[in-house]
Amino acid sequence: MMPYNVRNAGGGSVGGILRRTGLGSGSGPGSTALSNGNGTGGAGSSASLENHRQTPLELLVFGYACKIFRDDEKAREMDHGKQLIPWMGDVNLKIDRYDVRGALCELAPHEAPPGGYGNRLEYLSAEEQRAEQLCEEERYLFLYNNEEELRLRQERVLSWSRLN
Repeated sequence: MMPYNVRNAGGGSVGGILRRTGLGSGSGPGSTALSNGNGTGGAGSSASLENHRQTPLELLVFGYACKIFRDDEKAREMDHGKQLIPWMGDVNLKIDRYDVRGALCELAPHEAPPGGYGNRLEYLSAEEQRAEQLCEEERYLFLYNNEEELRLRQERVLSWSRLN
């Protein structure tokens, strides 16, 4: 097994972050605890919250050297949209030739039903819905809060509380 926490989302697809979870309670050396991110499932289902707060996964990133050749003519073509092709025969609606929408012939099966989807979390338990709401808040937190400003404000409050 991989020594990482893979959060499963609806149907077993990977929808979360890989995190190193370390050893599970009562596990032998070299074994790992896997969790789906909400404290259930896998060998680490009885693992405490501390398992989720371990050091982040270290990644090795590497690349290869390459030469980039300047092509002003090709750049002008890209700027004017000459690489775009008509989608579904409509000359007013153009997409890139590598766009996945080029493989779609009909959009009706992929459109939302009239009135929308309603509560997309209705199949989850109340606890799972609350966890999903917290995840949504965390996903879009930076849209509502400037994290650096928030951190500085917390430091100021902490320093004021120490003085008083």
